[in-house]
Amino acid sequence: MSSQPVIDPQILQQLQQEIQQKLSESLQKADLHSVLEKYGILEDRVLRIHWQCDFDQNQLESDDAS
Repeated sequence: MSSQPVIDPQILQQLQQEIQQKLSESLQKADLHSVLEKYGILEDRVLRIHWQCDFDQNQLESDDAS
């Protein structure tokens, strides 16, 4: 029986928010609007990107658990 670390839900939520912020910043820098414009798509909000950030608790075991 391996012991799994308990991650504080508040810390996990902060981690997920920070990852989402970094992904959002990356998408803004990607300038996807210029790609849409290249194909004649000029309407705002025509592209919607959805992502989900999940952590596999089984993969969060400490290195010394092996």
